Order: sequence, then C-alpha cells, then structure tokens
Amino acid sequence: MTDELGTVFQHLEYFPSGEIWVDERSETQRTPYLFSGKELDEETGLSYFGYRYSDARQGQWISADPILDEMLDTGNLERGTLSAGPFHLPGNVYGYVGNSPTNLVDHNGLGKRSRAGSSAGTGGDSSGSSSGRPERKRARTELDRRDEIERGLGSSTYPIGGNSERAAGGEGNYDVSAKVYRGKKVVGRGKYSSATGVHAEINAVENALENRVPLGKISKILVTKGCCRRCAAVMERLGLADKVGPKETSPTYSGAYAIPTRVKDALESKLAGTGWNVDDFVEVVKSRTWW
Repeated sequence: MTDELGTVFQHLEYFPSGEIWVDERSETQRTPYLFSGKELDEETGLSYFGYRYSDARQGQWISADPILDEMLDTGNLERGTLSAGPFHLPGNVYGYVGNSPTNLVDHNGLGKRSRAGSSAGTGGDSSGSSSGRPERKRARTELDRRDEIERGLGSSTYPIGGNSERAAGGEGNYDVSAKVYRGKKVVGRGKYSSATGVHAEINAVENALENRVPLGKISKILVTKGCCRRCAAVMERLGLADKVGPKETSPTYSGAYAIPTRVKDALESKLAGTGWNVDDFVEVVKSRTWW
C-alpha cells in the first residue's frame, strides 16, 4: 500500500488461503482491508465477505453455504434412507473456493469464480446446476448483478478531473477537505471523516445537496488531494467527473468508505436507466475488489 507520494506505508503478503504471512507497516496508517479486499475483524481474526465469514488459518468458511437447503434432495429424504444420496451437490459446503485459492475467487461468500470472472460453481467444493428454487435464484441473481457492476467499474476513467485547481490546505492523508462551487459561490463544504468513512468530496456534495443545489448546477469541486478510486467512480456516475480538481493520481487505498443519504439518493436516480441497483453499487464500491 502506498500514499499519494508513492511511499509504502504497509507491505502485506499472504498464504494462499488468506492467512497473513508478512505484515510490515508504518506507525501512522494501515488498512483494515486485507486478503481479497475484505475487512478483517481483529477480535475474531475472521474476514467478512458479505454472506459469510472466512477463517483464513483454517482455509474455510465458518458457516455452510447459504444455499445449503437448496442442495437437499427432499425426495430421497422421504424414502427414509440416505443411501440414495441426500444432496444434489456432493462436497464440502464449508470449503473456500474448492480449496483452489490460487485459481478461483469468491467475492461475497456465495460462489467461487475463476479469476477471469466466469462462474465456477457453488460455494462448496463441487459445481452443479441450480435446483430452481426462489432463494437460490435470488442469491445467484445478486451475485451476477454485482459482478456486472464490478466489470463496469473496472472500466471507469481514472484519474478523473476537468481542471488543475486545488483546494487550499490539507496536510497528511487524513487532513483532506473539499469545496463545491456554483459559479463563484461556495455551496458545499466537506472534510474527510474517519468516524463515518465519508470522504471530503462526497461530504461536500452531500452538503451541496442539503443546500438544495442540483447536481447540474455544480460548476466545480475542489479538493486538497485528487479523488481516490472509489470517489472517482461515484463522481463519474453522478456526472461530476469533469468538475473535480485537481486531476492527479491518488492512492487506490482509501480505508473505510461510506456514501451518505443524499448522495446515495442522487446515485439511485442516475443509475435508474442502467439496470444497476444502488445498494449493489454501493457495496461493490466499498468492497475494493474491482480495481
């Protein structure tokens, strides 16, 4: 991990299952998002993938695949014997990516996929066809929706920015502020908040929307540092990519991340014609698995 000057502040290496092998860091900052871009719970040592927690030391999930009930062949269970095979899909329903973490990925705990993005079966060790029940279809549909968004975000323009102006002030990676302008008038201000995870430029747009300034009336957004990769994706979807300054490459690492209410509502309106669900979009942006 590097800061905006290219200085390394954390160096991490992992075993294939995600267990940390090397963790070298500075005294000033670190990232909570580790293996596969997921947040590590320091109290339990587990990584949260959205639907399940992973135990990297054991190399498996701590709970069964959420679609376990879909794997039961209820017809065979009614025979009073398990010899006919009670499951549609044999294998380990606790297994992480079929015990092949160097070849497969699992973005949220619902199913392993090849690193190229194609489906590689279920969250268990063996692949199989869907039983067609609504719960499983819903889980797969959500997975497909988020994969589509990840692919879309992967092609986002970065860095963004339509001018070279920069907001005054700001020292260090966490002392970041931003201003939103309507013409020459400042109509929104924001600072980075470590408590909420909302970045300065997003806070400033939220403030402008709170002041009833339409997105189309925003003439420029000046930040003390260039947009991070996540904020760039949000600004691009809001139609503000050419309004942001300065245009410069900032570190892709951006710590905890959140999108406040008014900005999320504006995103929902902008995404309405794309087929992207705003909740899926927000979760993908937060996940850090798409760049």
